[in-house]
Amino acid sequence: MSKLLTQVPAGLRRWTWEEKPRTKGGTPRQWYIENEYHVQNLLYFLLAAVFADIREEEYTRSVGPKKPRVDLEIPSLKLVIEIKFWYRKDKPQKIIEEIAADTSLYLAQGSPHEQIIAFIWDDSRRTEEHDLLKSGLKNLKGIFDVVIVSRPGRMPDNTSVINEEDNE
Repeated sequence: MSKLLTQVPAGLRRWTWEEKPRTKGGTPRQWYIENEYHVQNLLYFLLAAVFADIREEEYTRSVGPKKPRVDLEIPSLKLVIEIKFWYRKDKPQKIIEEIAADTSLYLAQGSPHEQIIAFIWDDSRRTEEHDLLKSGLKNLKGIFDVVIVSRPGRMPDNTSVINEEDNE
């Protein structure tokens, strides 16, 4: 499973990002990935072809008054895929805190899940911080693996697009 998720960047080579139309009279298309839901859709598309029992946005067993909801789960593997969108303004500590909180809920006593893969979309391409973030997350109980994928270089970040529009 982790190996499949680590290949997402290879698939992004064919991700639609057109500077000019590919067909006569067409409109150039650029498929932005702007939030966690976009990443979740990308992973669901990838994994649904392989895992027939994949589920998205499923509520899990309550922990007291808290009703946790997993991003993606594959019941046959007793696996949760927790997706985070690492925004430019976010520190790595925030990602660790959020995943630690989610892990404690998803793997609470009586949970059908046994392990979690954290999938992080790094919107700012902070590759120099990936190893430390990954090693920190792997220390959390129940984290099977961590996959961090950076936004492709040809896909500008939203702040530069917004700033260019403001200057016009």
